Amino acid sequence: MWDDTIRHIRFHRPAFFLGLVFLLLFQSCSPTKYLKENQYILKENQIVLAEKTIDKAEVKNFAVQKPNRTILGWPFYVSLYNMVDPIKEAKRDQKRAIQAKEKNEKRLENGKKLKQDPFYLSRWWRNSVGEAPVIYDRLTLKESKEGMSAYMRNLGYYYSVHSDSARFDKKKQRALVEYHIIPNAPYKISQLNLKTTDKRIESLISSNTKLKIPKAGELFNAYELDNLRYDISSLLQNHGYYGFGPDQIVYFADTLQKTMEAKVGIEIYQTSANGDTLKSKSNFPVYYFKSLTVHNYPYRFDILHEDDMKIHLFGKDSIPFKYYDELTFKPNLLQRRIDIRKDSIYRQEDIARSIRSVGGLGVFKSVHFKVTPSLEKPKSDSVVLLDVEIQLSPRTKQSYSIDLEGYTSSGTIGTGLKFTYNHRNLFKRAIFFDISVNGKVERSTSNLAEGESILAYEYGVNSTLRFPNFFSPFRLYKFNNRYFPSTLVNFGFTLKDRSEYVRQTTSASFGYSWSTPKKLKHNLNPIDFYLTRFRDIQYDYLQYLIDKNLYDQYFDHVIPAGNYSVFYTNQKLNTPKDFFFINLKVEVAGNILTLANDALGTKKTGAGDIYLQVIEAYAHEFLPDSLQEEYINDTRDSLNMNGPGYYTFAGLLYNQYYKTDIDLRYTWYLNDKISLTTRAFGGLIIPYGNTDFSPIEKQYFMGGSNDLRAWWARSVGPGAYVLDEQTLQLKNYYQHGDIKLLANVEFRHNILWRINGALFADIGNVWNIYNNESFPDGLFKFDTFYKQMALGVGYGLRFDFSFFILRFDLAFKLYDPSLGSVNKWVYSQGDSYYKQPILNFGIGYPF
Repeated sequence: MWDDTIRHIRFHRPAFFLGLVFLLLFQSCSPTKYLKENQYILKENQIVLAEKTIDKAEVKNFAVQKPNRTILGWPFYVSLYNMVDPIKEAKRDQKRAIQAKEKNEKRLENGKKLKQDPFYLSRWWRNSVGEAPVIYDRLTLKESKEGMSAYMRNLGYYYSVHSDSARFDKKKQRALVEYHIIPNAPYKISQLNLKTTDKRIESLISSNTKLKIPKAGELFNAYELDNLRYDISSLLQNHGYYGFGPDQIVYFADTLQKTMEAKVGIEIYQTSANGDTLKSKSNFPVYYFKSLTVHNYPYRFDILHEDDMKIHLFGKDSIPFKYYDELTFKPNLLQRRIDIRKDSIYRQEDIARSIRSVGGLGVFKSVHFKVTPSLEKPKSDSVVLLDVEIQLSPRTKQSYSIDLEGYTSSGTIGTGLKFTYNHRNLFKRAIFFDISVNGKVERSTSNLAEGESILAYEYGVNSTLRFPNFFSPFRLYKFNNRYFPSTLVNFGFTLKDRSEYVRQTTSASFGYSWSTPKKLKHNLNPIDFYLTRFRDIQYDYLQYLIDKNLYDQYFDHVIPAGNYSVFYTNQKLNTPKDFFFINLKVEVAGNILTLANDALGTKKTGAGDIYLQVIEAYAHEFLPDSLQEEYINDTRDSLNMNGPGYYTFAGLLYNQYYKTDIDLRYTWYLNDKISLTTRAFGGLIIPYGNTDFSPIEKQYFMGGSNDLRAWWARSVGPGAYVLDEQTLQLKNYYQHGDIKLLANVEFRHNILWRINGALFADIGNVWNIYNNESFPDGLFKFDTFYKQMALGVGYGLRFDFSFFILRFDLAFKLYDPSLGSVNKWVYSQGDSYYKQPILNFGIGYPF
């Protein structure tokens, strides 16, 4: 009986079983397991401060002791640390030290290198995976208050009062520390004076409106004054003052305690030859560029000999190019991307922009600008000349890769092989070229009831050409240097061979990509062309498309589209700070062709000619040979006369639509190991004009490893639509819609070492914009759509290998709008809630 109970708990109530295991783990690895009676783990530091303008989080950073990391309030990593007995570990360390000494003595005798810090599993577990408990120490409070007091003084609160208190939970052995701060009155700036003998510098600073110079009446803030030093330094470096640093700017404050006012003076110093700062008694020298040299290193460093170096002069400025075997690029390609000219004034931003522009070509693995004072004496004592040498080390120009993939979803299992070749510097003009050839084979169940399976094959080739500038009839040198544009040409062809049909898809696009200083990335594709053709359609499948009114969307058609997208993020790589992400895209198709056909008075093609293949398929299937021709002609003529008409392109129906979607994401960092990430996506496609339906390639789908993870890809919606038996038997269905709404949230945290976890929830669905009898309950309505949002939850593991992230997400359905019952909550349907989880596999984060 007891065994039956355990079996029932384990298999029918997994949440309870996992909770029981978690509780046992908690008890056996308690974070206070090895604490003495009078020791307490630091639970939290709290700042009690009435002044709301002061950031409490910044003040808290000055606490010397910081609490251990927690998961849902539990110091999980301390528990892992305590899994290793410290007494036993100390004894093991003594033995290890003796053994290591003996081994190193033998290695020394044999002339071998000594081994340092050998790997031991228990030591690695405690120090790398676990975390030693932070035990409350009264002696650290004084040091913490001193740091907080210094921070308050820098904010202008020179006479703040600091005290502390601690509360102890003797049962749980936890300590909570409170730091009480009374700010008192702060110092305010009464006046600010700039002291320099260089009138040009004084004029640059006083006339620059971007500098945040404190005004009278503002708080005396040392941090803002420090920032001002760096801003002034940057300003002067961009106006001819080479090597000028913030250490040459010093500010002094004359404070009067009675009035709580501070007179601030800012002085600027020169730097002597030995690096010492000297008080300026004359004007600072202004630096100008005298010469520019390009040093091009070879692909092979074994031929790098000074005697073999060649020097040629190129361009109207006669720039010397140094190289060895050959120049790895065309000289004019580099000249257009360098903002430095002979006799021009030194600007650090010109150097930085030139480095980004040259590096953006993608053909150099390192770009270094070496700036040195020239040996030539200038005509004036107030001018210094500079020599610039651009040192370039080229990247490997050709490479290839072979990728093997495997995937499974919704009863389908497949594998594929992809070969890719790329050339980074075609014709020595930094033209990127790549071509990939791939093949896939997949096996899927075609009839759920009988378990019958089919094989499908897919072959494809894709190629890209990326040019490092704008293709334009106008000269855009400044634009090319500032925004790093690219012109892209893409071509692709895919053939998919299934038992139901053979589909050929040809795609081609031409467009531009560029970035702006405000971290905006733009993509404009005036030409984005798709051509889809079907061959050898099986009659049962064709009949299904006709019955479902999907023939137009799945059959031969052309998509002559153009699109524009803009992307922005303020994320800083490898920096755990809150960041925002937005991607907006707009696409239109068919407008130019329709306007041209209307203007030319082109005659529309009748529905009978468009659907001729359907008519022929029906006749060949159901009519005797003697009646087929007459039926085909009569039906075609009838449809041409009474049915709708369409404009065509190259004899094929083309789509006309407007599409837009927006992707918003925001990540909050609770600390460097824990974050909360959210995403909201909305998309809409509106067919109009030449077609009253949108192409299947451009419609929205729901489900899969990066979307609604509790459902297989393309298996949600539209709306509350439920798959019928005919569709299930064909096993070649795609649930899609014209509108998509999706929201995701993930609580991401580090578990141990390189293993991270994520608790997530996904909600969303797709809908049709027009009523379609083939998809009942699939129409978007404002009064019902929120009741049709599918909801799933789950937990995932991420294995962070630095160069890529391996992800596994186990997801459960919570609310399923396609359930036939009035109650759509899955847990109320019985054991199906526990028996139907979906395991997703992916590379990288889902969003």
